[in-house]
Amino acid sequence: MNTAIANITSGWICFIDDDQRVDENFYKVTIDTITNYPDTSLFCGKLIPDWTGDEPDWIHEQGAYKISPIPIPDYNLGNHQLILSEHDFLPSGGNLIINHDVFKKIGGVL
Repeated sequence: MNTAIANITSGWICFIDDDQRVDENFYKVTIDTITNYPDTSLFCGKLIPDWTGDEPDWIHEQGAYKISPIPIPDYNLGNHQLILSEHDFLPSGGNLIINHDVFKKIGGVL
């Protein structure tokens, strides 16, 4: 990932984890969002676990032994657009679309 970021000189970088599946409209919506909000530096979308029933029981624990946050990406703030601040529940590394200029501002790669 760091090599890829270092070799990208402009534009947008899309991070999708290897265990994620994207919606069939993901790329169209991404392009539309970048077009409609050109001054925004980072976009993210929902990350919803694709439970199959084969996951361990502790994943769904809600009692005293609940692990929080669960070590599986789960980011769902609803079906409407939001502008987040550093005080909001922020997404994990998957499903992020970041303008390359952000890496220039923070001084390099991850």
